Order: sequence, then C-alpha cells, then structure tokens
Amino acid sequence: MNTDELKSLCLSMVERQPGLVFNVMKEIDNNGDSQRTTRDDVPSWCVCQYCQEMPTEAERQCCGYTPNGCVTKWPEMQLYCLDNGVLSLCRGYRRSVFGLTIAGEDRDEIDDPNKSWRHAAYRQFILWRHGKIGRDDRRVIPSCCVWEIRKKFPNPHGQYVGFLASRLR
Repeated sequence: MNTDELKSLCLSMVERQPGLVFNVMKEIDNNGDSQRTTRDDVPSWCVCQYCQEMPTEAERQCCGYTPNGCVTKWPEMQLYCLDNGVLSLCRGYRRSVFGLTIAGEDRDEIDDPNKSWRHAAYRQFILWRHGKIGRDDRRVIPSCCVWEIRKKFPNPHGQYVGFLASRLR
C-alpha cells in the first residue's frame, strides 16, 4: 500500500469513527518522553493529572493521556466544546431539528444560566469523540473534560446532575 492509499484509508476510518484519532494520539503520547507533573489532589485513577474526584464509579474516567497531552489542552476541545460561537450554532440547530422552543431553556436558565451551554458542550464532546451514537447508547465523558466544561459554564450553586446511564429510569 502506498502513502496516498494509506492516507485515504486513515481518513475514511476517521470519518466513520472519529474516536480512532484518540487511540492513535494515545499511542503517540504513551511512546513519547513527556514529563509527568503531579498534584496532591489528583485521584489515583487519573493519568492526565487534570481529573477531579467524581461522585460515582462510572464517572471516574480519565482521558488516558499524560499531562502534556490531556484532551482538555487540545485546540479541538477548545473549539468544538468550549467556543461560544460553535455552541450557539449547535444549540440553534438542535432546537430547529427537534422543534424545541427557547422558552424551555429560559425556564432552566433562571436557576442556572449556564445549564444549556454545559449540555451543548457535553453533546459536542460526545459527537467529537464518538461520532453519532444511538438513543440508548450513553457514554461517559472523562472527568478532566467534564471539569473543563464546568469551569467554563459553572452552575452558580455548584450543583451538577452527573452521568445518567439512561433517561428512562
């Protein structure tokens, strides 16, 4: 297989499953010679050094990269998941596709003005990381990424729902 065919194959695979990029980046990062800095409050299950403790076992997931390669530091994370312009576009598109009204968001935003922004950022992360997933296919966002989103769009009372395995419970 020549270089052009290999590039074409890789692009085709990434279009079908965007999360493959993370696997490749993890291999590159793990084989690199990055210095590991540690914090005292980093949970034992964290590799990247940016995670914080989470309330449930299911939510105790790390991106798996070393501190220099943590997903929260990637420009794509900043653009796809934390940029207000991108999130505004995504929120508008979602309202349009599902026929949602802004009034429902307005009620939520009385208590938590950042709630819909946080949820849009979570949806964007899942789309970026996993591509399109089905209705009952729920995924956990790594703790470091959850806290980066919460830092950008905080709840004024520090109250967060967390991961729900299913909405139908």
